[in-house]
Amino acid sequence: PEVFVEACEIASNVSLKTLDALHIAYAKILNETLGDLNYFVTLDQNILDNRLKETADIDVISPKELINLLAP
Repeated sequence: PEVFVEACEIASNVSLKTLDALHIAYAKILNETLGDLNYFVTLDQNILDNRLKETADIDVISPKELINLLAP
């Protein structure tokens, strides 16, 4: 399936565990299919530490960052 190919591509560019790469791959595919997926929100520091904007074309942020973005 497409998600496994995408996860392999992501994993080859950044240091992520297999399941983490699958989560990001699903988010990327959802964003490409449905659009308007603004953020991937996680507490996983390993995912947050990787520079995924260039690799997966999605902003990965922590819940705290999301709250700060949404606060007036």
